[in-house]
Amino acid sequence: MDRSLLSYFAEPAEWSLFDPWRYALQSFGHHHHHASIQKLDENGFQFRVDVQQYKPEEIKVTLNENTVTVEGQHEERSDAHGTISRQFVRKFALPKGVVDVEKLQTTFSSDGVLTIHAPKLQAIENKSRVIPITRTGPVKESIKDKEQNNETK
Repeated sequence: MDRSLLSYFAEPAEWSLFDPWRYALQSFGHHHHHASIQKLDENGFQFRVDVQQYKPEEIKVTLNENTVTVEGQHEERSDAHGTISRQFVRKFALPKGVVDVEKLQTTFSSDGVLTIHAPKLQAIENKSRVIPITRTGPVKESIKDKEQNNETK
């Protein structure tokens, strides 16, 4: 039996409860692709996803109200083991009322990490100001003028 397979069964403490195949796949040289990290801090919201198997032109990011959708797809390619095609869809909701969705930005790093950043909303400053008063002519007719107009009709 392959040594890496034996080590998988011999080391149950390293098994992940959430992804039981992850350790086994890593033992065989596979990597856990599309892993993501979400972070909300004083600078805003940040979402990172590992898309190293895709080119930037094979990734599409869309915003629908408060939901961001990241899609990746590439056509069938040949590699050392045969042919492969990949695709994924990842959706997540931006925190409502916390980030400025109009300023959403994406970057694609040279090592294949897509980062989506939305800055925090700026607090509305309590600016007080004096509102000038503009003088105009009369708005209402005086009571006497109304009474006179009604009598003449």
